Amino acid sequence: MNKIERVRAALAGQPVDRVPASFWFHFDAAHAGGAAMAEAHLAYYRQAGPDFLKVMNDNGYALTGTDALRTPADWRRLRPTPLASAPFQAQLDGIKRISDAIGNEALLVATIFNPFATGNNSAGVTMNGASLSYPVITAHMREDPAAVSAGLSVIAESLAQFAQACLTAGAAGIYLSANGSERTRFPAEIFAQYIKPHDLTVLRAAEEAGASCNLLHM
Repeated sequence: MNKIERVRAALAGQPVDRVPASFWFHFDAAHAGGAAMAEAHLAYYRQAGPDFLKVMNDNGYALTGTDALRTPADWRRLRPTPLASAPFQAQLDGIKRISDAIGNEALLVATIFNPFATGNNSAGVTMNGASLSYPVITAHMREDPAAVSAGLSVIAESLAQFAQACLTAGAAGIYLSANGSERTRFPAEIFAQYIKPHDLTVLRAAEEAGASCNLLHM
């Protein structure tokens, strides 16, 4: 079996010649987008030979409507970020270049941080192992969950369009890094009302665009 046959058979619950496998890591900042991003991914792919390629996303998100999320009220000022924004275009350019190079060899899965993580990161917190407590958005949501949810809805709308653009660029699906559901963070009803719906907006957009290989990171 080739890589695509192996992964698709596994997803369908059919016999495979071996368990399909992949792994990944964050590249350095110099290889975050465009041609440099494609170069780094392709070099890794050629050397490691994963059965599918998770395309990393370290380009961030461009806030629109406000320059910062300092208070819960700032979330209501957010407006949809267009696909023409520099972070989106840098990522889409990289995906297109990678797809053009290996599209017939392996499935590409485009990384998208969920609206919760995207919002927290956009509040000036760097996404790394030291910031996984998501301090800004957690504090704001505890103070005014409805205001934060209004902003997350706008971010979700933008990420939904971005997800569909990733598929147009050559991805077979998305890798949704779904954060914010930890039981120690919010009661279940807060998650269900104010976080989950926005994750589903992004996932459903990918499905509507024909995604055949979505991965969920929890």
